[in-house]
Order: sequence, then structure tokens, then C-alpha cells
Amino acid sequence: MHKMIRKIKFLLPALTISTLALDMLTKKIAVAYFEQPLRIIGDFVRFVYSENYGIAFSIPLKGPLLIAGNLIILALIVIMGSRYLELNQRLNSVAFALIIGGALGNIFDRITQGYVIDFIAIYKYPVFNIADVALTVGAIILAAQLIKNK
Repeated sequence: MHKMIRKIKFLLPALTISTLALDMLTKKIAVAYFEQPLRIIGDFVRFVYSENYGIAFSIPLKGPLLIAGNLIILALIVIMGSRYLELNQRLNSVAFALIIGGALGNIFDRITQGYVIDFIAIYKYPVFNIADVALTVGAIILAAQLIKNK
């Protein structure tokens, strides 16, 4: 049992760093190659470079308030999650790592560039990135765990 807890404690930082690294790498690829849309499945799925100056789904909100808001939300997720979920359970650690890694990826963009690089376009849905995917998947896992543990 002690070995398992040690492996799980390693999982959180390793997956967080991996998520952040994958997000940063794919955004660099988007900057270099996706100025002109790359059609993956016709017009249904495309890779296209986009600068998101707003919050989720390009809702407009700018400036230091946006960065502060992101940091506060990230801190609240970590605090609330660690209070209500067992971080020694693998699935909870995966959820937190995805959320933290995704949030850090987008926060890094906002701090260094003033906007978030998005590049995945599916049908008429707002353009998004790997950090958004990680955040969404992590939130779904977390919600499922909270419902299961009620």
C-alpha cells in the first residue's frame, strides 16, 4: 500500500508537468503552422491559429482582472478539491493534474502574451486548445468523483 501512495504522489506533479508541456508544444506548433487552416475532417474539424483575448469560449474580459481571476479560480479548485476528495486515489490525482496543468498553460499565455493561443476548431464550437481539453476532462472526472462519493 505504501508503494501505491508513493506512485500516486508522483502522478500528480508528473501529469501536471506533462499536460503543461504538451499544451505549450502544441501552441508553438499552432503558431508555426496553422495560420492557414489545416482541414482534418473537411470543415468539421480544423486546426487554425486563433488568439483568445477573452475567457472561456472567447467571452470578453481583459487585463489584470482576468489573470487574477484565473489564479483565484485555480487556487479555489485546488483547495476545495483537496478538502473534499482523497488525493491518494489515482483518479482524483489525474483530475487535479489535468486541471492544474491546463490552467497553468492558459495562465502562462495570458501573462506572457496577453491572450491564449487556441487552434482546435470543431464545427461551430469556439476554437480551443489542449489546456482547455485537459481542464474539461479533469472537471468531468472531478464531478463524477464528487457525485460518486456523495
